[in-house]
Amino acid sequence: MRGRQLGRSVTRGDGGYGVLTPGKGAYVLIASAADRDPHVATLVVGDQPVDFNVVLAGSSKLTGLVRDLEGKPVTVTAAR
Repeated sequence: MRGRQLGRSVTRGDGGYGVLTPGKGAYVLIASAADRDPHVATLVVGDQPVDFNVVLAGSSKLTGLVRDLEGKPVTVTAAR
């Protein structure tokens, strides 16, 4: 809660991850991956390890050419 990064981790082959903390307290976990929206969570750490599943939602963009009823091109950009 002092506004600094305490650790960094990457996922293991089984999809799990681990982050060491200096002790008990509340910590902010920020998870991110390419082509995914980041996920932020506050975790409270005590005497035991904390199990926390992270699900990163996909982010995409669709761009294309669409024609109206008269056959004239209409450019459409849709973000999700």
